[in-house]
Order: sequence, then structure tokens, then C-alpha cells
Amino acid sequence: ALIQKKYKARQKQEWRDIETGKPAFLDKINTEKAQNRKEAAAEEGIIAYLLKNPDCYGELLSRIHVSDFVTTYHKTVLETMLVLREEGEDINLTTLGTRLPPGEVRGVAAIVARTHDTILTKEMFSDYIDILIAHKDRLSLSAVKETPPEDIERYPQKLKTKK
Repeated sequence: ALIQKKYKARQKQEWRDIETGKPAFLDKINTEKAQNRKEAAAEEGIIAYLLKNPDCYGELLSRIHVSDFVTTYHKTVLETMLVLREEGEDINLTTLGTRLPPGEVRGVAAIVARTHDTILTKEMFSDYIDILIAHKDRLSLSAVKETPPEDIERYPQKLKTKK
């Protein structure tokens, strides 16, 4: 109980640090993590959840694509997990170790270790996916802001011609 309490307190502190923009330590395996802490944490949650619940890949892929992952490292891990799944292999650290370089497998092992004592629920899994969807939507909105007004005015006509 004490370990779980300490873990939850550490997890809350990490989220507070993310929300306040506190600088993160440099992750040597996932170098993009420091710039996208919230999304990287969500990606780690998704990977951990899928390792514990291999029957949930369909739900993930019905809501987002591998390309919606923000960090290249987590994209690579998820792509590897999907390849193993397609080949009918068990998805665990051992099988991932046959496909990923040793440093990257250590990164997955660290994710597993951090979430070992955590009960990952379906709601948490859904929340992690929502974080990545919100990030993608923010990127889409910023792209619209940079689009010239005349292109925006032509967009409805472009959609009509596609039908």
C-alpha cells in the first residue's frame, strides 16, 4: 500500500511538472520526450496497456494511427508491436528484443517497470488516446492558421469537386 501511495504521488508530481512546463531530463533513447512530455507519457501508457492487454489493439487502431504518435521512438515500438501481432507472435520484452536494438528494448523495459505496480484501466487507455487526438487536432488548427485566406475560401469548392 505504501509503495502504491508513493507511486501515485510521484505520478501526480510528474503530471504537475508537465502542466507547469518544468524542464524535463534528457532521455537518451527518446530524445523528443522533453519537448512533448504529455504526449510521450500518453504513448508510454498506451504501450504499457497494450503489453498487458493484447486484445485492445483494435480499439487503438480504430481511433488513431501509428503516425499519430508524436515521438519517433514510440512510433517504432508500436510499429514493431503491430508487426509481431500480424505475425501471430506473443508481444513481450523477449519478442521485442528480437526486433529492436538493445537500447530501445531497455526503453520498453523501463516503461514496463514504471507501470508494473499500476492498474491500467480501459478509461486510462482511452484518456491516453484522447491526449494524442487532442495533439493532432492542435497541429491541424495551427496548420489552418498558417493557411492563406484565399486557400481557405477555395476549400469548400475543392471538397465539392472531390464528390
